[in-house]
Amino acid sequence: IGATILTYFAVRLADKPADEDHQYGHGKVEPLAALAETAFLFLVSGIVIGEAIRRLAEGGQPVEVTSAMIGLLVLVIAVDFVRMRVLRRVAQETGSQALESGALHFAADLMSSMVVLAGLGFVWLGYPQADAIAAIIVAALICVMSLRLARRTIDVLMDRAPRGASEAIRAAVERVPGVVRTSRVRTRQVGETTLAEIVVQVSRALPLERVSVIKNAVAAAAGGAHARTVPSVTADPIALD
Repeated sequence: IGATILTYFAVRLADKPADEDHQYGHGKVEPLAALAETAFLFLVSGIVIGEAIRRLAEGGQPVEVTSAMIGLLVLVIAVDFVRMRVLRRVAQETGSQALESGALHFAADLMSSMVVLAGLGFVWLGYPQADAIAAIIVAALICVMSLRLARRTIDVLMDRAPRGASEAIRAAVERVPGVVRTSRVRTRQVGETTLAEIVVQVSRALPLERVSVIKNAVAAAAGGAHARTVPSVTADPIALD
């Protein structure tokens, strides 16, 4: 519940427009929230693993498997599957790290319930330690998934260029008539938006109106080459001969 509430407020805040203090918008709130949720998952997984190991070593309260328990787990698996699919789809459509971390939570819940269901099945067959072993497997799976999300989130916070964005934008810009050479293309991710800084060289003999047309064409080409790109174009005049 706490992680989902954090995702809710992170998405709302990230959707706020740019203001005087945050001139590039509030998109970085999403990876920060995703990182916090990932750290929370690691903490919970560590607690679960520690408790499971203690129960394997010392023994614990015996688990009584009932039909109501099995039915509840099956219902939880169905609900988590629907929530995970919906959030993951929206996260892919919007590029939201916060929604992706929310989908990860529901995926972790789904896997947890499935492994717990299997563990209870083994307990019912006469293997009481299966419950603690299932808990360790669940925690290990969550740690692996959290680590992958944390790496992607840290890449966004460190302004790592989106994979393939710079190359696609450069190739599209160099096909724009009037562009002599593309000096630099730099990209970084802010929320669902890719900010692109593009520097092109044009003939110094061109009138300012023609240079403005070329810059607009470069911006349009960049936006078409990579989805949700906000370009900033600079034109440097050079002597062709």
